Amino acid sequence: MDEVVNIKQQVNPPNIEVPSDEPLRKNRIFRLALIIFSIVFFTTVAFFIYKLNIAKREEYIKTPQIKVVLTKVQIPSITAAQLPSPTETQDGLEVFNSEKLGIQFNYSKEINGTKIVAHESGNKVFISSDNSDIYNGQSVEVFEKPANRAIEDTIKEKFLVGKDPLKCFVQPIYNPDEVDSTVGKLSISFPRITNEEPENIFIKTEYCSLDYAETNGVRYFQYDTQHPTKYLFFNIGQYSIGSNGDKSWQDTIEITD
Repeated sequence: MDEVVNIKQQVNPPNIEVPSDEPLRKNRIFRLALIIFSIVFFTTVAFFIYKLNIAKREEYIKTPQIKVVLTKVQIPSITAAQLPSPTETQDGLEVFNSEKLGIQFNYSKEINGTKIVAHESGNKVFISSDNSDIYNGQSVEVFEKPANRAIEDTIKEKFLVGKDPLKCFVQPIYNPDEVDSTVGKLSISFPRITNEEPENIFIKTEYCSLDYAETNGVRYFQYDTQHPTKYLFFNIGQYSIGSNGDKSWQDTIEITD
């Protein structure tokens, strides 16, 4: 009897190549490394700039200053104008009157189609456009002092305690139109050099008084000898909000009590 042998034929599956994920993995690693490098790089740069500014500030504080001879600085006329009473109206002008602070001034209702508003908060009055943050606008701040206390001494005692008097001092602001006026103006100033970098000015401002010392915008104190118990501080910045004629609003302010 013939023996039948069943031979099963083996069939091999087709040889299919599976794509390697190695390039994708390398790309992910590269992007992650790039992100980490960027974070480290920019953090290092920011830290270096911070340390450099701190070093400059400390160097300025420690560096002796030569004695400063104060001279009067001339600025454009800012003589206080005669204001209308709070009940009067003027075309294009608003009159702001604060019985609490004892001041009044007028300002343009609108500039280039933008409405101007004034807002009283604490001992400050802010003035700005109605479509911006009022507290970041221009302002006048009202302070009180003893009637027999000199304005220069008052400012020094309030804002410059512990500061080097050769690096921070009260300087009068001279205006030839106010020679016979009862109104005077001063600033917290510091030694200047020709063509000084803005960064150095900011360092000096921060050291003397961040919110009240001179900076790259208009800032000054104002007093009226007819009202010896009050003085004002204006923070105007680099732009003008008008009033009547060619005056800005701060030119029209007067102390009412």
